[in-house]
Amino acid sequence: MTHKILVAVDESEASEHAFEYAVRVARDLKNSRLTLFHVGPAIPAEILEYDKLPGEGSWEEKLEEHRMAVDDYERRERIDEEGHFTQLRSRARKLGIADTQIDADVCADMNGISNEILLKAQQGGYEAICLGRNQRGALKGLITAHITDEVLRRAGGRAVWIIE
Repeated sequence: MTHKILVAVDESEASEHAFEYAVRVARDLKNSRLTLFHVGPAIPAEILEYDKLPGEGSWEEKLEEHRMAVDDYERRERIDEEGHFTQLRSRARKLGIADTQIDADVCADMNGISNEILLKAQQGGYEAICLGRNQRGALKGLITAHITDEVLRRAGGRAVWIIE
């Protein structure tokens, strides 16, 4: 059985600690696999509102144009995040994890960060979710506390590791 761990990453200090914790756990487990998962910014409204696209064409043509625009946006976000993923993979190797044990994925924030994390965990069959909780700054602390609390509350039988 492969132990699948979803690691929510951003560029915060707490996220870095969560990443290191998950790598150490995965290193000590046999048959483990980490997925680094970043929830990027929401897709801009002008891309989402395909029904308001100018020009002629059928609804199906506009829908296909919409799909292509969303795919292009997510591809650009993935490219933007690749540098961070490359750095994390390098650190994981130094901590004893092989590249073959690490996947990386990005999605746009369409339903809220906690919902995106939970959806990824459910669809991917992950048994654990690891994320950081940043305590610095009143507003940022409140937002990240909400995300971690929501993931913890709705994890659906998965282990949740919240690292500060």
